[in-house]
Amino acid sequence: ILSRFPGLRPFMPFEEFVEWLATSHGSDATADRHWMSQTRHLDAGGGTSLCNFVGQMEELDAGLTEVERQTGIRLPRPKKVNAKTAGGEYQRAYNDRTRQMISERYAADIETFRYTFDD
Repeated sequence: ILSRFPGLRPFMPFEEFVEWLATSHGSDATADRHWMSQTRHLDAGGGTSLCNFVGQMEELDAGLTEVERQTGIRLPRPKKVNAKTAGGEYQRAYNDRTRQMISERYAADIETFRYTFDD
């Protein structure tokens, strides 16, 4: 998969990968599904979404409850995880520069799903 994308290579440092994402080679226009914006995955075109609900891992129990409400199907619940603690780990991987690059590259996702880099 990596050989299809100029400049992408195995085991490249995170900061270099972020820099690569900010280039035309890492843009949504040419992106592989692994780093494509989530909003692109949900776009059916013409302003239509493929989904009527998108849950978030940070609010998993509430999301499962909503799916149950909409479908009438009871879903199993996973073991409880403190999403704030578990989810905060990614923030340490960023510095000011990479945070800004990701904020620009994934601006639609960040706005749509109301994400922040705040602790």
